[in-house]
Amino acid sequence: MFLKIKLLPVVLALLFACGLSFQNGFRLSWLERTRYKLLLYDGPPVELFQNKSLEQSFVANYPGLAGIDILFKRNDQAAGGQKVMLHLKNSCASENDIVTLTGQIFTADDLAFHSFTFAPLDDSAGRTYCLLLEAPEATRENPVWLQLSNGDLYPAGTLTIHQPIEPDQNNALSPASLTGENTASAYKIYLPMVLNQSNNPYRHDIGFQLHYKGRLIPTLQQLLARLTQNKPYPLGQVWFYGTLTLIYLILLGGLLYLAHHTTRLNKKNRG
Repeated sequence: MFLKIKLLPVVLALLFACGLSFQNGFRLSWLERTRYKLLLYDGPPVELFQNKSLEQSFVANYPGLAGIDILFKRNDQAAGGQKVMLHLKNSCASENDIVTLTGQIFTADDLAFHSFTFAPLDDSAGRTYCLLLEAPEATRENPVWLQLSNGDLYPAGTLTIHQPIEPDQNNALSPASLTGENTASAYKIYLPMVLNQSNNPYRHDIGFQLHYKGRLIPTLQQLLARLTQNKPYPLGQVWFYGTLTLIYLILLGGLLYLAHHTTRLNKKNRG
């Protein structure tokens, strides 16, 4: 009984740590958060308004895709918020939505993420999706602003800007601004296809984070598959990480036993 009481705080602390690891590693996808949140978004902003939309393709690394955070830039003229619609599709060529979500964007900070959540997609691991953003009520004079990366932060996906051609607009595009139109293409400007200009070195992606709420076993299987991918022997073998985990648990158990045994000896000596 004494052993159970003394080890209870340790067990609770370990369970709490495991819970945090599960949340950061799988539900919130630590890899995506690190890649898209910590790197600087010092690229050009891009406008979103009526008849103009953005598409970003991406690959879901884990099962249970359940949310997407989009990085918006503050618009001081829209104190009451701005309506944005997110369409999640199986591909950017598909006309059918998996889910359609609407959000009211309030950005108090200069840059802020807004969350769009939906029921988990259990079979999302390894699949390519496309998110389409539009602001049906925004105007050219009062658009929704998104901040782009100043580099190809996400090589596995492509950003595409859909915008109608207007003959009075300049054909040139500046790397520092994407607010103009491009009449060189029939309808689209492809990013990061060097802004439709062969001599432009700038590549861009929108800022986004992926959230997962997958079941534990499939998530662990996918994590192990990604952990061993493209690694030399023995780092590319699942048994290697299983052995490390077993050694860790044995050492942890030994340390806990040693700490408990030392505490009992100290109490005996004092008595």
